[in-house]
Amino acid sequence: MPSSRSAVAQVSMSCAVLRVLFLDDRETDILPIRHALESAGLPHTYRVASTGTQLRRALASSDWDIVICGDSVQELPALVSLQIVRELAPAIPFLLICESPRHEHADTLVKAGAQDYLQKDDLTRLPFVVLRELRTATERRTRMQTEFALRRSEERIRLAAGAASLGIWSYNVATNVIDWDAQCYAVAGIPAGTIITPELFESLIHPDDRARRREVLTEAIRQGSEAKMEYRLVRPDGGVRWILSHGRVYLDGDGTVREIVGVASDITDRKVAEQALRASEARFRGLSASSPVGIFQADLQANVSYTNPRLQEIWHMNEPEILGRGWTARIHPDDVSHLIEGWSDASSRGSSFEIEYRLLLPDGETRWIFGRSTVFFNEAGLPMGTIGTVDDVTNRRRAEESLRRSEKLAAVGKLASMIAHEINNPLEAVTNFIYLAETSSEVNKETQSYLRDAQHELQRVSQIATQTLQFHRQSNRQTRTAPSQLLESALALFARRLSEQQVTVERDFADVPAILIHASDIRQVLVNLLSNALDAMAGTPGKLRLQLRRVSTSADGTDRIRITVADTGPGMESAVKARIFDAFFTTKGEKGSGLGLWVSGEIIARHGGRIQIRSRKAESGGGTVISFTLPVNSFE
Repeated sequence: MPSSRSAVAQVSMSCAVLRVLFLDDRETDILPIRHALESAGLPHTYRVASTGTQLRRALASSDWDIVICGDSVQELPALVSLQIVRELAPAIPFLLICESPRHEHADTLVKAGAQDYLQKDDLTRLPFVVLRELRTATERRTRMQTEFALRRSEERIRLAAGAASLGIWSYNVATNVIDWDAQCYAVAGIPAGTIITPELFESLIHPDDRARRREVLTEAIRQGSEAKMEYRLVRPDGGVRWILSHGRVYLDGDGTVREIVGVASDITDRKVAEQALRASEARFRGLSASSPVGIFQADLQANVSYTNPRLQEIWHMNEPEILGRGWTARIHPDDVSHLIEGWSDASSRGSSFEIEYRLLLPDGETRWIFGRSTVFFNEAGLPMGTIGTVDDVTNRRRAEESLRRSEKLAAVGKLASMIAHEINNPLEAVTNFIYLAETSSEVNKETQSYLRDAQHELQRVSQIATQTLQFHRQSNRQTRTAPSQLLESALALFARRLSEQQVTVERDFADVPAILIHASDIRQVLVNLLSNALDAMAGTPGKLRLQLRRVSTSADGTDRIRITVADTGPGMESAVKARIFDAFFTTKGEKGSGLGLWVSGEIIARHGGRIQIRSRKAESGGGTVISFTLPVNSFE
């Protein structure tokens, strides 16, 4: 048995001063009790209540550590006192001090809730009883506080689970029953209160998910850890709900499973949204892959993060090469800064952007691109990046250029008609008058010489007008013609000049298909090029090289026929080469009209082709090479 001092020490640890409520109406009965407490070294304060009203007031006005009740209070019987204390302060210990060893009401009071009773003439046990009851009361209060906190915690969990649409469940191994809350029953479509056994629950799970769920649960039990899984529940009405379940396994001291507790959430809406998103992404990928225009996504600094196959085809690059700023490697140097600045400015303002710029492909070909982009925003309304499209508009640009040429040619045509009708007729009359004057016997030789010079100049003017009119009157009839036949027929016209100038001809003709062209126009081009080549080699023996090839140089893969005429003449200066295709520019003086190469260039452009010249000025070893290309299906 502990000593009085140790008892006092333990009580002092519980409370600094013991607060005692005496229920008695005689001070002589209270004094021995107080003396016993003081003798045991228990400091205390006290208050006396002798009526029910006083007792209620005392309980309401202060917190008491213990109630000590005498058995002789006339107006406040002990049983009534106990009932009041249990009603208003059930946690306070209640002790009865009675006269005789077996007070008639002592056992009744203990059964009714009194903690203990002592004899009035034997209070030696009082300090220990007080200590015991204080400790018990403290433990009881602690337990009640713990239980209250637990109830509060459970209530908060239920409220949080309800707000998050979480169902709470547990599996008791001993009873082999799964406990569900109302949310679990509602999700499963099972009447609340139905006893859920593991077998019943297993039958609700989709057949395709049962094995996987068992594997996850078995592994969690083996490790004594958390089990997280997704599975489908098939409701009695046939509906299917996706469930995300988190459970924790609790083990006994010997390592056996005691209980599994967890939460479950209905994620059907999320799964439906994910499926819709996957379907949407699949549709986008399909549309993107088959799109006739290039599609891209980039950040606000023009760093590309996605491209579709068509854009990669236009760029002649694969996606890893394009991503980031890699795409700028194909942009024409003169267009890069303008494109980036315009894009960045529009993106920072959150506006759309449209621009035409050029791509420079590895084979040297230039392609025109039309690009447009639109800014997309986050939930806060801030710009996040851009999506856009690009389209190869080279053919459109060529068509526009062809239209401009046609308009220019129409103007030239009007001029040619005017020349033909307004100039040729007067020229013919003047020519006749000069002829008559020249043959007149009255004109002296000096005047006849002047008249012959005038006649020559009039013939030159007539030739210029005739060439212009011939160019305007292009044949409307297209024929499928073999390029080699055109070359040979044009070359045959110069057989005598070739012999006289001692020019040898080298032919390098590949096997190429016949093409649909205005044959007479292309023959006119060849005649002009051959004539210029022979003029360049006049006075010295030379070599004329003719080449015919099928090539593919465009981004869209169009096959072309390339015809090349090369001479070994002295070549030309850079300044001359820069103007060689200008109308009325000639290096032949009075012999040239300056229309031959200009007309040739226009004819080739009208066929959708290109004409190029390479020349190097040198006294020996120079020469000029002129090539032009025609699409295999020029006018189909």
